[in-house]
Amino acid sequence: MNKTSLLLILFLLLSGTTAYFYWGYNSQSSLQKDSDFSIKDSDRIHRIFMADRTGKRVDLVREGDHWVYNKKYKARQNAVDNILETLRRVEVLYPPSKALEKNMITDLAVNGIHLQAFDQIGKIIKDFYIGGVTSDESGTYMMMADSERPYVTHMNGFEGGLRVRFLLKERDLRDRTVFAEKKENIESISIEYPKQRNLSF
Repeated sequence: MNKTSLLLILFLLLSGTTAYFYWGYNSQSSLQKDSDFSIKDSDRIHRIFMADRTGKRVDLVREGDHWVYNKKYKARQNAVDNILETLRRVEVLYPPSKALEKNMITDLAVNGIHLQAFDQIGKIIKDFYIGGVTSDESGTYMMMADSERPYVTHMNGFEGGLRVRFLLKERDLRDRTVFAEKKENIESISIEYPKQRNLSF
């Protein structure tokens, strides 16, 4: 075998090895991206947008020490905290079988909640869909917006589906505070009944 043939074989071997590691790495990287739903540092999140196919729209924006719902109302902090906690702690429970995958994709397309999380400068941090739950209600369907591969997810220590934590109804998201004044600043309270003044106090 001459020198030229040896060099050609060596070149082909090196090219094959490089291609194997390159495509293997990129395939693994793609899988990790497709299944990375969590945002470990939830302080990075300054806006959360959610929508479903029925027309419900939720736009939550961080303003100082509180959040604003749909640019009009102060948001209920507990509801926002539940969303942030879920985004911080969600993890993949398992990839579905091919049979289940087809049903999951259909469910996500028909019933999915589209969620986008943005940072302070408006850059998208995460963009994915939240679907229904598994038959035993231990996992929740999720899929990245730019992917065709769904996953079954859960939150360690939380029983049940995660979808219920992503609220879309106004009554669940608006702040329920009646008196925003601090109690130490209130000197007195009086209540008057115009037609029953004897009951006023």
